[in-house]
Amino acid sequence: MEMWGFAGSMAADVFSKEKRSDIMRKIRAKNTRWERNFRGELSRRKLRYRVHYGADKIDVAFVHLRVALFLDSCFWHFCPVHRELPKTHRSFWEAKLRGNRRRDLETSRRLTSEGWKVVRLWSHDFVSHPEEAAEKIARIIRRRSHHFAKKSA
Repeated sequence: MEMWGFAGSMAADVFSKEKRSDIMRKIRAKNTRWERNFRGELSRRKLRYRVHYGADKIDVAFVHLRVALFLDSCFWHFCPVHRELPKTHRSFWEAKLRGNRRRDLETSRRLTSEGWKVVRLWSHDFVSHPEEAAEKIARIIRRRSHHFAKKSA
């Protein structure tokens, strides 16, 4: 059986069930302020991309270079640094988050097999250090662009 470690304390929720439900309902799935800020950093580096591309809903796709960038939140994608299960309904959340993680891995494998370079950034990277994260992506794009240019020559 696979065991998952959990970082941080397991404090009880400070909100009522109704309030927590309301908070969770308002969480955006895409186009969060952090994602828009990070994409702005990519644009400042003159990188051309598509947003929420294809059936896989690639967060940021550099289609011409076949680079798929996923901006994964620490909670929903069960970050190895910040993963922590909610105190209530643990079995539901464990199954849900394991399923998300499994889907992420399957998507990454399939895209890789189709010739895409898959890059996953954790929210703690692109939120805390958007400039550094964007520069990392810019380096990947430059290398990939150089690789594609050599291939077509």
